[in-house]
Amino acid sequence: MSVENYYLVLGISPNAGFAEIKAAYRQLAKKYHPDYNPGNPEANEKFRRIKEAYETLISPAKKNNYDLKLRNQNFKQQSNSASEKTPRQEKMNEEKAKVYQSYYQNYQKQKKSSTAEFSTRGEWNSKEKKSPYKDNKAILLSFPLTVALLLFIIHIYELPRPVKPPESTVPNSTVLKPEMKLHTGDSPYLSHFGFNVYDTLTDEVIRIENKTGQDAILFVRNDSDIVRNYAICTNYEIFLEHLPSDCLTVYYWMGSHFTNHIFLFDTVLGGFQKTFSLDSFPHKIKPKKNRFDTVSFALPAVALPTDSNLLHKILFYYHYGRRQNIRLPKAPSR
Repeated sequence: MSVENYYLVLGISPNAGFAEIKAAYRQLAKKYHPDYNPGNPEANEKFRRIKEAYETLISPAKKNNYDLKLRNQNFKQQSNSASEKTPRQEKMNEEKAKVYQSYYQNYQKQKKSSTAEFSTRGEWNSKEKKSPYKDNKAILLSFPLTVALLLFIIHIYELPRPVKPPESTVPNSTVLKPEMKLHTGDSPYLSHFGFNVYDTLTDEVIRIENKTGQDAILFVRNDSDIVRNYAICTNYEIFLEHLPSDCLTVYYWMGSHFTNHIFLFDTVLGGFQKTFSLDSFPHKIKPKKNRFDTVSFALPAVALPTDSNLLHKILFYYHYGRRQNIRLPKAPSR
C-alpha cells in the first residue's frame, strides 16, 4: 500500500517547522472546509486529506513514523526504476557484448601469431635492438642537465621567504564565525528557556510579519519569564497561538550572521554577529478568549536607538540574572 505524500498535500517542504505546518493548514482549511463548500464532495475529500496530513505532521511521534515510511517507499521506487530495463537498453547491451567479443577474438589471434613468429625466429628483428653507443650518448647528455637542475633547486631554497604576520595583528572584528541557517518557527534558545508555554484555553492568534530585510528572533515575556522564543526570517510571517492569558510583552531582535559559536553571556550560547535592532512593541498584549480574534503586527524596518546590552540582560533574566544574583532594571520606556 502506497503512502501519500502529506507534504505535497499541505504544499510545504519536508524541512518545514510546526509553525509553517499550522499556517499551511489554516490557509487550506479556509478554502476547502465543508462549511464553505456545501454539497461539494471533491472539496470534502480534499479537506479530509488535508486534516489527515495535518494531524500526522503536527505530532512529533506520528511525524517520525510517517517520515520513515515515506523514505522507505521512495527508496523502493528508486531501486525498482533502476532495475527495470527498457527494450532499447537490452538491445544496446547485446550490441556492446558483441563488440567486446569481437575485440577479444582479434586479441587472441594477434597473440597466437606473435608467439609463433618468435618461436620460429628465436629472436626479434635486429632493427628493433638498441645500440649501446646511443645509450652511452644519452647518459652523457643527461648528466649536465641533472647538475644544472640540482643547482637551481638549491638556489630556490636559499631565497628569502616572506614572513607571515602574527595572528594577533589581524583584527578580530573582520573574522566572522560560521553561520547557522535560521528557519522560521525554530526556537534557537529552547535549551536555555525550556519548552515554549501553551494555554489551550485561549484562542487568540497574534500574527507577526517580517519584511525588514533582516532575520529576527521574537521573545514573548510575561511578568517573570520568557514563555516563547521563535525565529522569523525576512519576508516570512508567523502565527502565535495558545498564548498564556497574562499580559505579555513581545521583544524582537533583528540582525544577521546567526551562529552558535559565540556567547551572549558566560552561559548563553548563540546570537547574531551583527545586530540591527533590539526593542519591543510599545504596548502590552492581553490575549482574549474569542476564537479567531487575530491581532497583527509588522516589525519596523528602522533601527531604534535602544540599549541592547540592557535589553539582552532583561530578556535572559531567567538564566543570567537569577543564577548570577543580579537585580536588573526595567525595560526603558519610549
